[in-house]
Amino acid sequence: MSQDSSAQECLLALRDSIEVHRSHLRVGMLENGLTVWFSVDGNSELRAIRLRAKGRQGVFDLKRAASSRAEEREICELFDGSLEQLLSIIDSEVELIRQRAAASSPTRRLPVNDSDAHPQSKIVGGNAPARAECSLSFAPEVVEPEDFDVTLPYAYRWEIFTVGGERAGVYIGIAGRKGPPVGYSRIRRYWTNVENLLAGRPYASNPGRPYRKVHDALANAVRVGQRIVLTYLQNPADGESLDELERRLIREHDSFGPLAHQLNGTL
Repeated sequence: MSQDSSAQECLLALRDSIEVHRSHLRVGMLENGLTVWFSVDGNSELRAIRLRAKGRQGVFDLKRAASSRAEEREICELFDGSLEQLLSIIDSEVELIRQRAAASSPTRRLPVNDSDAHPQSKIVGGNAPARAECSLSFAPEVVEPEDFDVTLPYAYRWEIFTVGGERAGVYIGIAGRKGPPVGYSRIRRYWTNVENLLAGRPYASNPGRPYRKVHDALANAVRVGQRIVLTYLQNPADGESLDELERRLIREHDSFGPLAHQLNGTL
């Protein structure tokens, strides 16, 4: 029996065991690997772990996907333990997903009263910025494909949806122009800038810079309780440059033009 077929049989056995012992989770198969997904709200799924077979039999590369999202860096380890140990790791990652989902809904909504549907704000000090009375948190839904590699250059997409579910904003961006390793640093800057806008702190970038429009759009979506989704779309295909990937995705996702939701058209 070849090493590849032996690894595949081991993965299939793990899949069957996880499905039996953790029936509330979904297991997806990859080439020489598997992924475990947890449904947050019945509609969207977040990946808990990714497991890939290594060269040696019974040894796997384990990515703690929930921990990686929480800490905004790749958290991987070699795993050669028992099913019980793997289930324990899966449980800890699922619990982290639960905690983050409970701490902040995809976009936190402001409480409103019957007489006024707009968020109330107050001025703190003579020159201080207006701050919302309810603490706002930037906590978009995050979608990461099974075959996505954050260490390589990639394209990502921000989407904003109205309360009625219609798409109000879409922006295609790229990360990794300087080459690998890439990671989450570009996305981390979005968090920093949007959180600063929501908190009324000084904005580090020049207000006239194009990216400010995207940060403003995301911050405004949080203020009015709109749903925000960040999707790590894909890495460039073989022979495809990052710029070519960006142009192709802008066309495919209708994010170039004069309409309000076509943010790439204004950049």
